[in-house]
Amino acid sequence: MKMRVLHIGPKNFPPAHGGVEKSIYDLVTHFEGVESFVAVEWDQPNSGNTIVLPKGLLRRARELEDFVAKRRVDILHFNKEGFIPLALWFFLARRARVVLTIRGCAWRLRKWSLPIRIAFYLLDLAACLLLPRVVFVGRRDFDHFAKLFPWRQFYFIPNGVMAHNFRTRGGAGRFVFVGRISEEKNLLRLVNWFNGSQAELTIFGPIDGRNGEYAQRVLSAIDKSRNVRYGGALPHTQLFDTLAQFGAFINPSCSEGMPVSVLEAASVGLTLVLSDIRQHRDLGFPDAIYVSPVADTVPDLERVGGYSHANVAVVEERYSLSSTCARYEDLYTELTRRS
Repeated sequence: MKMRVLHIGPKNFPPAHGGVEKSIYDLVTHFEGVESFVAVEWDQPNSGNTIVLPKGLLRRARELEDFVAKRRVDILHFNKEGFIPLALWFFLARRARVVLTIRGCAWRLRKWSLPIRIAFYLLDLAACLLLPRVVFVGRRDFDHFAKLFPWRQFYFIPNGVMAHNFRTRGGAGRFVFVGRISEEKNLLRLVNWFNGSQAELTIFGPIDGRNGEYAQRVLSAIDKSRNVRYGGALPHTQLFDTLAQFGAFINPSCSEGMPVSVLEAASVGLTLVLSDIRQHRDLGFPDAIYVSPVADTVPDLERVGGYSHANVAVVEERYSLSSTCARYEDLYTELTRRS
């Protein structure tokens, strides 16, 4: 009989955009030895193995308890720092089998006020100290907490990319960015880089509802640019085919957890231009150009692009989705045997 795992944390399912939602979707739809259920935050029809969580911590706890009992769920897999209080409750008060995956530390993001960042950090500390299985997708975050708690065992399981047959058909000077239209993605500066270049850029991604003013400034800057355009939100079903139409991928982000969009771009052979932050350097792609996220200009963009077999090879060797799924299945199996 397959293990039954409830994944808690995505905003919706299937995903309306990338990030956490896309990572969880890929896992859930590619597990072989696991029957998966998903608890989402945004309103959508309750159908199949997906439920919508109500507002409020106590109501969510009751909803999850009822679902776990009715569906005989073996493991609760939490996927966001905001759900750490619920993860602690189920482990400490209900003795449930709990896994937490930290897909990027919110306390690193400057968009949050200092009190909120401190609260997120304290939640991470509590989780790392008390929960039985804590997974990090980013090497930087894993190293940070492994040094703080050397007696605890944490798990480093990077995001994976599904196998596909798409390869880039684009040439030099044709760039694409895929990601949320939000301040931490540094998109105003990105548009300015291309205003001073002969290269072309297409930006895909949903608008971040938390900071609509910034998103409108980005869209206004795009409207005034002669070589940057906005392609709207990109459905996940069209992702790889769309990426393959370009020659290079660019990500100027100031902060990342473990950027799955970069992995997806590399998997079709795109040359990469990435902000010089540790999260990008840790990926280890050979055909990548690193630029300061606060640089005023990036020279010679029109000369960058073309197929990179070396980047594809790194994805296949280190970031395959099948490998990521297998490591999680091993973790689930270990947890069920020990409890």
